[in-house]
Amino acid sequence: MMAMKETALADYAARREALGAERIAAFWEAGKRLALRTGLVEGVARGGAVLFPHAFLSECGEQIAAAVYAALQGCRERGKKRVLALGVVHALNGRLLEARRRELGGEEVWGDGCRRVFRREELGREYSLDNFAFLWEKMGGEIELVSRYPNLVNGAPETLPGMEELQELAREAVVVATADLCHQGVAYESETALRLEEGGDFARRRVEENLGLLAGDDYLAYRKHAVSIKSDSKDVGQVLRYLLGPLRASVLDFKLVDTSTMYVGDPRPSWVATALVGLNR
Repeated sequence: MMAMKETALADYAARREALGAERIAAFWEAGKRLALRTGLVEGVARGGAVLFPHAFLSECGEQIAAAVYAALQGCRERGKKRVLALGVVHALNGRLLEARRRELGGEEVWGDGCRRVFRREELGREYSLDNFAFLWEKMGGEIELVSRYPNLVNGAPETLPGMEELQELAREAVVVATADLCHQGVAYESETALRLEEGGDFARRRVEENLGLLAGDDYLAYRKHAVSIKSDSKDVGQVLRYLLGPLRASVLDFKLVDTSTMYVGDPRPSWVATALVGLNR
């Protein structure tokens, strides 16, 4: 992957903070309608989960707001007082980057200190749940939000350090997770570089193939496919499947978001597929 700009994460946060109250309220209303229209609220109320994106809030705010609303309503209907949100660990320092490189290269990572469940305060610049937490703070009310970040699951979620705590938290919580489900283009060193306007069918087909693997129990097959489409769901997907059992995934809303401005030289085309996904047992 190409290098991020030094200002990329500050710009990501600044774009979120620049959204005015009117724009945020519009996201919230649109997200509520989306969650209700697609049956997402009903699915969560029956014990399902939600997968949502973490690209720019200005571009996928409706999808993230729908996840917040469904999680809140699911808690109220199920009598839960907590939402457990699973975040992506982006390799934003040398230690995390080297551990991921070794895992993807098939090297031994079982004893690596990066193979565990992290808390937000341990990850410094990590941003994958920041947009969700931003909307949650404005709309979450009395429900507790607990964030955890599984890393290097490597096909064996049952052995991941910190999994016992996740299981305990999940028993009394609505579970949600974030991932941008396909990365494409120059910045991500794709074999092909489809333009944003021509990538939709390709990306949706590959994302649906990947999510379909959550109905089975071959964690390594899921991880391998996630790597092939450059989805950063490779860890959270395995953990969702382990915590909740076989899952039937439905893509409820889907779009492509240009991410070229985050990388040195603004390489185009570079984009991610963002999706709101309902996951039912």
